[in-house]
Amino acid sequence: MVSARPRARRAYFWIMGTCLTLVVVAWTLVRLVSPATAIAMSAVAAVLPPVAVIVGSWGAFSDLEDGPGEAPPQPARRPVLPQDHPENGRENGPGTRA
Repeated sequence: MVSARPRARRAYFWIMGTCLTLVVVAWTLVRLVSPATAIAMSAVAAVLPPVAVIVGSWGAFSDLEDGPGEAPPQPARRPVLPQDHPENGRENGPGTRA
């Protein structure tokens, strides 16, 4: 799926990259020096994925409303003919059973 919002997509990947970097650095290097700091880094990394999703999809629904022709096509409606009018006893149209 190709995104129409390259800035949002780029921001999403930067935030997720930061998240992965925090986890890897925390549990390969920092835990040897300070386990408490590694846990704090992991806590920060746990908050980043939801933030990345919010930033990545920012304005996704407003894009659908802005452009012309973005709305789904409406089905064609059959006109109500005089013989199909409810007062004539044929509410469902010709060839149907009431």
